[in-house]
Amino acid sequence: MRISKWRHPIRHWRCVHTSSCRECKHATFDLRRRCSHYGCTNPRVIGYTDRTSGVHYDELDASSVRGTRWCDFEPIEEGDDD
Repeated sequence: MRISKWRHPIRHWRCVHTSSCRECKHATFDLRRRCSHYGCTNPRVIGYTDRTSGVHYDELDASSVRGTRWCDFEPIEEGDDD
């Protein structure tokens, strides 16, 4: 998803200065799809979405989370196998 730097300058700045989702420990990759699809399992964003929508999600589309104030990037640690 491409974010307009004129319409959403703060979100665009956050996306530019945050590493990609494939380097985040909250990201999940769906191998069943042919295109690269990353999901976000960050508890902050899941809790916020559960409170606002009233529906429980296990993961959200990472492109809708990345760059928002709920995006909490944490790098994958060397010992993690997840």
